Amino acid sequence: MNRIIETENLYFRYKNLEILVDVNFYVSSGEFIGIIGPNGAGKTTLLKILVGLLAPSSGKIRVFGRDPQLLGKNRHLVGYVPQANEADKNFPITVREVVALGRYHEKGFFTNLNAEDFKIVESSICKMDIENIADKQFNALSGGQKQRTLIARALAQKPSLLILDEPTAGIDVKTQVSFYQILKKLNQEGITIIMVSHDIGALTKEVSRIVCLNKKLHIQGCPADIMKSKYLKKLYGYDVLLLTHEGKENDNEP
Repeated sequence: MNRIIETENLYFRYKNLEILVDVNFYVSSGEFIGIIGPNGAGKTTLLKILVGLLAPSSGKIRVFGRDPQLLGKNRHLVGYVPQANEADKNFPITVREVVALGRYHEKGFFTNLNAEDFKIVESSICKMDIENIADKQFNALSGGQKQRTLIARALAQKPSLLILDEPTAGIDVKTQVSFYQILKKLNQEGITIIMVSHDIGALTKEVSRIVCLNKKLHIQGCPADIMKSKYLKKLYGYDVLLLTHEGKENDNEP
């Protein structure tokens, strides 16, 4: 299977702190990968490096065969949805307008959108099942609605890779079920997905591979094997089955 992400001996330091240490990681086309780990483990930092928002202190990284900061015209291939608390909650625009912003990742910000672009926008809205709120103000939405809108914006880029940071945080269980169903369908349609989550119980039921990160990449494999591993209790310090999505990343992590 074609590898679309590869890291080699990846390190990241922030204010003399080691955030990521010797991370060797790969993602193959078509995978649905869940990244887990305790607070401050470097998960968000790793995602930001993958999308080119941060540069590693040392080591190598390739996304679609290139440095993620130098993807150029291929940048639209990587859709990124940050944690909800990093999204601008004061957007004075509608859901449809937020989703339309995704088209500029492919076309450039000084290009007018055409009929085909708006068709892609409407398709992205339908895929995330938010047609009924398309004309509402983004800042008036619930947490779950905002997350769906931001994912629809990423889908409007027509990405091959979708990277999600804690997309189910603050979302009720019923909404989570339908949310995972949508993600699974997107994956079946050919989009590779990388998702960070504290909701280990739900995550292990949906993804094809689990990656356990705590500064270093400790273990990875199919969910069934990972859940049997005695290392998880050591990684978290307690029974991971009690862990919920309510945890937050350490504020010291970039």
